Amino acid sequence: MVDEAKTKANRAKDYLVRIRGIKREKIIALDSGYRESFMVELFIADEGVDAPTPRPTVDANQVEIIPLRKTRSRKETSVKP
Repeated sequence: MVDEAKTKANRAKDYLVRIRGIKREKIIALDSGYRESFMVELFIADEGVDAPTPRPTVDANQVEIIPLRKTRSRKETSVKP
């Protein structure tokens, strides 16, 4: 799905803010690139510390966004062989 990582990262951030009471400005939602499977990593850092460096495990050139069945408007991500 297009923007899947960004969407899920923002969803995790919203959970931490709304349910756990963490201040929104202390959380950075970061798309870290493509991986074989979905993963969320959380880091605790002091104010002013840079976000962690993304560590994708699949090169973007190996990824193709393909449409799902016509009954849906969503798209999914697959790794090219």
